[in-house]
Amino acid sequence: MLFAAAVASLGTGVLFGLMPAIQAATGRSMTLLRSARVTGLGHAGAGTRRALLLAEVALALVLVTGAGLMLRTMANLAAIDTGFTREQLVTAQFNLPARYDQAKRQLFLDQSIERLRAIPGVTKAAFGYSIPVAGSNWNSIFTIEGQPVPERSKLPSSAWIPVSPEYFDTMGIRLIQGRLFDGRDLPGAPAAVIVNETFARRFFGNNNPVGTRVKQGWPEDSGPFSPWREIIGVVNDVRMNSLQGDPTLQAYLPIRQVGQRSGAFVVRASTSAATLGRSIEAAVQEIDPNLPLFNIQTMDQIIDGAIGNERLTMVLLMGFASLALLMAAIGVFGVTAYSVSQRTHELGIRMALGANRGSVLALVLRQELGACLAGIAIGIVGAFFLASLLESLLFGVTARDAATLSVAAVVLIAVTVCACLLPAYRATRVDPVTALRLD
Repeated sequence: MLFAAAVASLGTGVLFGLMPAIQAATGRSMTLLRSARVTGLGHAGAGTRRALLLAEVALALVLVTGAGLMLRTMANLAAIDTGFTREQLVTAQFNLPARYDQAKRQLFLDQSIERLRAIPGVTKAAFGYSIPVAGSNWNSIFTIEGQPVPERSKLPSSAWIPVSPEYFDTMGIRLIQGRLFDGRDLPGAPAAVIVNETFARRFFGNNNPVGTRVKQGWPEDSGPFSPWREIIGVVNDVRMNSLQGDPTLQAYLPIRQVGQRSGAFVVRASTSAATLGRSIEAAVQEIDPNLPLFNIQTMDQIIDGAIGNERLTMVLLMGFASLALLMAAIGVFGVTAYSVSQRTHELGIRMALGANRGSVLALVLRQELGACLAGIAIGIVGAFFLASLLESLLFGVTARDAATLSVAAVVLIAVTVCACLLPAYRATRVDPVTALRLD
């Protein structure tokens, strides 16, 4: 990377040093400069400088637009309703070894949750097979009692999530209809399931799905592994796979009826959640010292990781956009200042013939802003191309969002105006007598 940066720096210096070097070597520079004093428009290198200025402004617009799109994406992602309360929530995953049968698994979960609740600063604790946003789901097809059975290739699929009864309260997931899991949902009792709003809306419309039965697996499957489960409640949607996209179908199962060797503890804290990792691990290992916990993270960390690509892209584009704006401002200032210095004679004649300072200021600003507006026009085309490359990272905003592009253009116009003001103001201070005496 250092070698590439060094080569790019040296190459840039050589490339942009060639033009003035060639002009100086031809011996025409002084002649062109002298002739430029008459009109102020034909001085050496004017076209090259204008072209470079135009390119700077165009590039700056492209990068500012990209940064603006990513800023709006991050704002939209931050405003998403995840379906649960993310603050002060810690997760810790585990895998139980084969020596744990169904009875031992349930005893381990009960004892672990009890010890987790006893940790100072912990208010709630529960078990869940899948961690929201992380995308660790168990997906399976299903059929609904009383509804037509689709072809095998078109059977719907849902995430099936075994949880403990305390899971919904701990996560802050709201009950919409029916009831949550409780002491009635034990082994041997009628199989139960809780579905999310998207599940209920898609298959039942405005009707109440509570009391309807669903069966996981192929339609012809039967037996203890594919029982008909009664929908006992509906809860709000939770972002399971990512923050982007539409909520998926979700079905929650009572852990006492299905059992599970792996999953995660979720712990709600009243103090700083980031400091609870060791306490959680110690509490679980009081029950089984040989059982390691892994991926002990706060929910804020999980969500931050889920939008890491978007955040990195935003930071890079904002950095490049800031540098491009600075370069464009310096370029506009330099070109305008040089242009004014070359036009001293012309501006003196204008003022000697009666032009006031306001008209001279407007003249300089109009000519310099014309080049900048041309650069903005070219930058709009480049911004459309960049937006198509960013499309997969955007959320809640289109790749060719007119509002973002308009704001970027206004920012560029404001920067160029500010960069032009000082040289343009200096042009109004030209003394006509002194200017006319110049050779």
